[in-house]
Amino acid sequence: MPNALGGWVLLVLAALVLTRVDYAGAAATAFTSIAAGVLAMALFQRRAPGEPPGGALRPGAARDAAGLAR
Repeated sequence: MPNALGGWVLLVLAALVLTRVDYAGAAATAFTSIAAGVLAMALFQRRAPGEPPGGALRPGAARDAAGLAR
């Protein structure tokens, strides 16, 4: 997530510099769209089998999901 967010921030900054847009309006729009995306990811994320609501996988859940024997 941090890498993707950093990429969006760099993309927005590059667009602002290249197009010379009103910085306050563009920054507000960018912040709103990023916040909406983060909220959507938090609300609609899918959990892996065995993953508790907090987000941490239990030990061995990735192998179980992949169908690998222990």
